[in-house]
Formats: sequence, C-alpha cells, structure tokens
Amino acid sequence: MTTQHRTGIPSSTSTPPRSRIPATRPVTQSTSTVKASSTRGSSTASASVSATTTDSSGKITSPRGPPSKPTASPSRTRTTSTRGGSTLAPPKSPAARARSPAKAPPRPPSPPKSPSAPALSLREAIALKRAEAKKAQAQSGSKLFDCEPLVGSIPGKAQLQIDEEVDLSRWSIKDSIERARSSGSLNLTARALASIPNALFEVHLGIKPEPLKIAPKEAEEKLLSGRTVERAQTAWFEAADLTLLKLRDNVIVEIQPEISLFGSLKILDLHNNQLTVIPDSFSELVNLVVLDLSMNQLTSLPVDIATLPLLSTLDVSSNRLTALPLNISTPSITSPTRTTSFFAPATIDRASKPLPSLRQLFAANNKLDAESIPVEDLPSDLTKVDIGNNALGSAKTLIHALSQLGRLKQLLMENTSVNDETFGSVTGFPSLELLDLGKTQVTESVGEIFENRPVSFDGEEIEGGVRVILGTRIQKEAWEIAAEKPRSRHQQPDTTIQSAPPKDNILQKESWEVEAEMGLLTEGGRRRARAAQAQADTTPPSTSNALSVSPSASTSPSVPSLTQYYDSALCTLTLPRSLPPAHSRARSLAPSAISDGSDPKVPAPTLPLPTIVSQPFARTLRCLILTNRRFDSSFLLPANITESEPLLPVLEELRLDACGLGDSVNITGVDFTTASRKEPIFNILPTLFPALTTLDLCDNKLTSLSGIRALLIPDPARKTRGLKVLRVRGNKITDLMGLEAVAQVLKSEGQVEAWRLEELDLRDNELAKLPPMLGYLPLDVLLVEGNTFRVPARRVWEREGTKGLLTWLKDRVE
Repeated sequence: MTTQHRTGIPSSTSTPPRSRIPATRPVTQSTSTVKASSTRGSSTASASVSATTTDSSGKITSPRGPPSKPTASPSRTRTTSTRGGSTLAPPKSPAARARSPAKAPPRPPSPPKSPSAPALSLREAIALKRAEAKKAQAQSGSKLFDCEPLVGSIPGKAQLQIDEEVDLSRWSIKDSIERARSSGSLNLTARALASIPNALFEVHLGIKPEPLKIAPKEAEEKLLSGRTVERAQTAWFEAADLTLLKLRDNVIVEIQPEISLFGSLKILDLHNNQLTVIPDSFSELVNLVVLDLSMNQLTSLPVDIATLPLLSTLDVSSNRLTALPLNISTPSITSPTRTTSFFAPATIDRASKPLPSLRQLFAANNKLDAESIPVEDLPSDLTKVDIGNNALGSAKTLIHALSQLGRLKQLLMENTSVNDETFGSVTGFPSLELLDLGKTQVTESVGEIFENRPVSFDGEEIEGGVRVILGTRIQKEAWEIAAEKPRSRHQQPDTTIQSAPPKDNILQKESWEVEAEMGLLTEGGRRRARAAQAQADTTPPSTSNALSVSPSASTSPSVPSLTQYYDSALCTLTLPRSLPPAHSRARSLAPSAISDGSDPKVPAPTLPLPTIVSQPFARTLRCLILTNRRFDSSFLLPANITESEPLLPVLEELRLDACGLGDSVNITGVDFTTASRKEPIFNILPTLFPALTTLDLCDNKLTSLSGIRALLIPDPARKTRGLKVLRVRGNKITDLMGLEAVAQVLKSEGQVEAWRLEELDLRDNELAKLPPMLGYLPLDVLLVEGNTFRVPARRVWEREGTKGLLTWLKDRVE
C-alpha cells in the first residue's frame, strides 16, 4: 500500500486506515446539519445521536458544556490502496490519537413506537374477570353476599356459566355419543340434561325423535361443552349396539318414546332425575336386565313392564308410586314384528308370566299399600325385597305370600305398620337370612315362625340361621365401628419368642428377658442352640423325635406346645415361618429362632398336622396361618385319617401363601416308615378340612386348577361346605380347565345347591386367555389383573367390574 501526501508530513508518520468510511470534512457540524446531509446519501448521518456536536478530530461534545479547543490536524489526505483501490479514512497524528481516541459513531435512535395496550399480568387478568362477573351479577339482579371483598371469590351465575364452558375434565356430550358407537356403553352422568339428547338417536339410529311436550329444547352449546378431539367416524363394521346407558344425577323430566328402538339395551340407569311419567314403549326393551328408576317423581309405571323377560333388578324406590304393576294386563302379548333376514338379531318373546327373571325388587320410600301389590303374581325367584318406609296397612296376605318364596334371602320392611299380629300365623321363609323390622311394633316373638332355625336379634350372622333387626337402629360413626370391631384374622401376631400367658400374681416377662434366660442374647449362645437342635433332629425318631408319638397321646411331654402362637379370642393359630438356614460360622442346619423369626421347636414341614391336632385347642381352631413355611414344602400327616372324623372339624380359613407348593404336594407319615407320596393339593385339602371356606394359596408354584371342583361344589357325602373365597394370586397358572369344568356343571344344571364361592383372585399369573365359560360362575368379585391375555380389554372390567366381565364372557359362549 502506498500513501500520497499533499502536505509536508513525512511518510513515516502515516498509519494504516482504521475504517472503511469516506473522509469527513474538518469542520464542526451540528446535529441538524448531519441529519440534513443524510438525505443526500452522506455516510456521516450515522454520527447524529442526539443534540451533540462533533469536532474535526472526531471528539463528541455536549452543546451545554464549554466548546473544546480544536486541535491541529493535517489537510485533506487521499489514501489509495494498491489492492482494491478503495478510498480509506486519513490517518491521525500520534498526538491526536493520544488525546482523543477514535470512537465508533453511535447508532441512530430507533423511531418511536406507536402506543399500544400493555400486556396484563396474571393478577390484573383475575381482577378483570372478577369485575366482569360482578357486573353480570349486578345486571341479573342476584346478589349472593353484601361483603365487598368476597365478590368474585364465590361463583355467581355468570362465573358458573364460564366454568361450565371450560370443562376439560371429561368428553363433551356429542363426543361421548360418538365414542359409544364403538364401545356400546354411554355414560352421561351429572350433565344437567333435561332430556335424552336427540344426538343419541341421530348418531346411533339415524332418526330424529318427535319434539317433547314438557322438556325444554336442548342447547347446542351444551352438547359441545367439555373436552373434544377430532376423530374419524366409526365405520359400520366397527359399530356396536348400545347395551349400557347411564343418565343418573340429571334433571330429566321427560323421555322420548323412541327409546324403545334401542332393542339391545341391557342396563338403563335413570337414578336421581325429575321424571313424572315413563313411556309405555319401555315394555319393548326385551333385553333389559337392570332398570334403575329410583329417586324420581313417578306416580305410576308402564302397564306392560311385567312382560320384560330378562329383567333381574328393578329399583323404583324413593318415588310416589301407589301400586306395583306386577301382573300382565293382556293374556297374549307378542314381540314387535322383526325381519326374518339372516342378519337380523335373535327374536326374544315377551314373558308369559310376570317378570320371570326378577331377583331383586326395591320399592322403599313410596306410597304403597299392601293391597296394591298383587300377591298372586309375585315372581317366584325373588331373593331380595325392600318395601320399607311404606304405609302397608294390613299386610297379612302379603307376608304370607312372601313366606312361600323358596329363594327369598332378604326381606326389608323397616318403618312400616306391621306388628306381631301380622306374623301370627305365618310359617315358611325356608331360605331367609335377614329380616329387617326396624322402627316397627314387632317384638322378639317373631322368631317363632322360623321353627327349628336359630335366630339372632343382636345383629350377628349365624351359620344357617336368621338375623332379625328390631327396634331403632343406632347409627354409629366410622371410628366407633372400628373401635368395636375385633382384630382381623388376617392380621398376624408377632412371631418372636414370647412368654407363657400371664397367670394370677405372676409377672409377665418381656421377650428379651426370656432370651436372656435361654442364653440367646449373644451370637455364640444362638449358635449353640442351633447346634443342639440339629443334634436332636439327627437322633432316631423312636428315642427323641417328638413326631413319633401317636396322635392319641396328646398329653405326652415330647409334643411341643404351640400355645404361645394361639390367639384364643380369634381362634387363630399362626405358626412361625420356616426358611432355609442363614449362613453362619458354625454352618448349623437348624434355623435361628432369633434372626429369621422361626422356632426350632416347631417341625419343619409346611403342615405339621400331628403337632397341631395334639394341642388342646384343636377342636375349636377356626383359622390356621402357615405363611412362609417353605423350608420343607410337604404335609406331615398322622397315621390314620378318616373322613368321618376330621382332625380339625371347624377349621374355616387356611393360609398357605408363600410356601413353595406346586400342583402336587409330598405326603409323609408320622412314623417315617412308609415312603412319601405325592397327591394333588386340591384333592387332599377337602379330605383334611371339610369345613374350609377360605383358602389362600398366593405366591406359590401352581400351574393349573385341576381338581378344584372338590373344593368349590359342596358334597354332603364328604361333608364339604364349599369355598367362599379362593386366592391363587402370584402363581404360574396357565389354564383354567378346572374352573371350566365347574362352569359347565353350572350351565347344564342351571344352579348348584348351596353354591358359596363369592371371591376368586387370579391376579399376577400367566393366563393367555379367559375361557368364556367363566361367565356362568356366579361370583361377586373376580380379579384378573396382571396376566398376559389381551382379550377382553382392560376397560371391560374397569368400567363395569366383575358383573360386566362375567356378562362379556357369557355372551361369547358358542
């Protein structure tokens, strides 16, 4: 680069250019002059920032301060580059650079923005909403409170309307109706509906119902309120008939007669509405199983409601009914005309006798009279009847008709006008278990009508007896019931070594005192105790083994006492666990009585039956808990076992969870002379314990339920009662052929006498499918979570519970 000077400054003082801007004139310019020159394309316009001046040396000064003294500067200098030929700024002298270093010209200010509304903070937005709600409340004329600070904190009419529009907790009504096309279930609970939405008929049936006379016209905004998601319409081959419709907790005042077109409807819930009349077309819902019309304002029911052939539960309580139409008005009623096409559903004829499938009838809190109930047409299969809080009047004929029902188990007549004279000449009630006569004039003399059956008046259940409730029932709080309730049998007592039961004038010792007396406070003492027990176990049975004694010798001192593990209040025996021995320096084979909670005095097999039956409490033992006894997964039995004389005659509950038991169990005799054998576990248990009602086999190694029929179906010949509760959770069960065989018996015979199973726990197994035949099992609780099957889907039992799952399985039986 070469520099040409027009002045006398030597070339050695030249400096490289500092910026690529054109040279400025060595005169002082004001801000206005710079702004004016910027319109002509001058680059010096960027130097104007505010009301300031720039001198020839580039120093920025304020117009208010004293003017700076101009410094000597060279004349205009032209500098050319040998590379690009561009014009560069002239260099400054060293003195000028020292006094005023070069500064980049400031940027011009941005143009002022037009004024706009400032963004509201969250607090300001809340205050604005409250002001709007207050204004709307004042215009509507409704004033909740006079307190000024509380305005907006309690929702008014306008605020409730805003909350309803922004309800994102559930699907909108229209979206729920669309989804019900594929699921067959629709739940519109608590939607403030005045009638059944017309969209239900339009989407599912393709028809528009006739306008209603009483119900107001529905608003389109209510159908869209809630969570909505755009989804494709359900294809015709994916559509399902509507089988469940829940409309409870609304304000429905009228129902469209077109409801009868939903011929596949099985469950209809209209609880807690404002209905005054039911259309006569209800009698065309021939598939209806459950009908809930409770807590309405009904004064009558449809005339032909008694022709429903499959109705099993009818709830019309808390209405204004004066009669129950349990008779058929016309002698012959046929089903609606249906097409005979191949794709048409199966035709179900109406009932020829009144409600042949009815099991439960709830008609409490009405205005019924005993003469308004047709006693000659009472359904013969009723199991529960509730007609309490009615002015029955003279009810002798009604009571006599109810006493002839062979399957009636519960009769509730609380707060009625019955007395001892009403039950004076009544005999019967063969299956009755509960008779509620609270708040009536009936006395304990009513127990004479049950002949030889035991009767309880204190509220306790009696096996094979009748529980009668008299007088005024005392409503107790939850804490009072919990305080009076005894400890559950499933609660295991402490299994550590305890002292004998305290006697008079004898101080009960703590567990550490007992351990100190036995020398078990140190590791060496515990090791010596384990070694002594191991040496005792290796001696011949004829000399020192306690199990060599015959069962009849219950008073022999060699039989270990289990009194410390027995709870006399609950009649429960809880044996300590028997685990494999832990690692120790002595490598003893005897388990430690302190470290793992086991007791070396108790025999190692899972079920040491000879030791148990030798105890003085064996004849009254009701619950036997053998949890975690898996060191020796076998049953030790006495020499002679007969079915006519069970060893534990009243044992009702047996817990064998986490014992390592398989489908077959090793059976060993007490004399050790015969070789051990294997028997199926479900075949040996009913022989040993015929009175068993609860069986817990959780967390074992079972793979099937073959032979379970002997435990489930009562057998008078073997004196078995049948299980009420069966728990097999946490096993490796892969098939349910045993349960299928029981279900086949129930399907063929219709009903097994004295069937008792209520709860079946199949969780956490390896079931790849659920047999449809399980739908014939009359269960109250069926737990199937944690298995590998995918059909049925989880929503089947999560939404409808056990009853819905059993119905789903039963519908798929070929």
